[in-house]
Amino acid sequence: MAKKRRKQKTKELPGSLYQRNGRWWWKAQLPGDEKVKARPLKTIGSRYATTDYAVAVECAKQLLQEQLFQKDVPLQGDVRIIPDLVRAYMAFADAYYVDPNGKPTKEPEDIRYAMKVL
Repeated sequence: MAKKRRKQKTKELPGSLYQRNGRWWWKAQLPGDEKVKARPLKTIGSRYATTDYAVAVECAKQLLQEQLFQKDVPLQGDVRIIPDLVRAYMAFADAYYVDPNGKPTKEPEDIRYAMKVL
């Protein structure tokens, strides 16, 4: 007999969190994804998804943050949130900070390091 799935909707996260076999999963379409995808909510170094709801929410927030700040996710339309602004500036910095031979300098990496706090 299959166990019932328990779904919960959080206001700060897109999609929904649900339990499968007592472990939390997140089903959402994140920026850069073509369709809705289910992701296990695992802590760093963990092999399996967490069983604690509060930890699951934090894992989902971390995944969302990583996805928003990914370099290869294209900007769509206007810059409205900080991750879009950071990605737009980093695209500019990568093109602007080059040496006379056209090779990138160390400046963009320093800027990227400084932007991590955002």
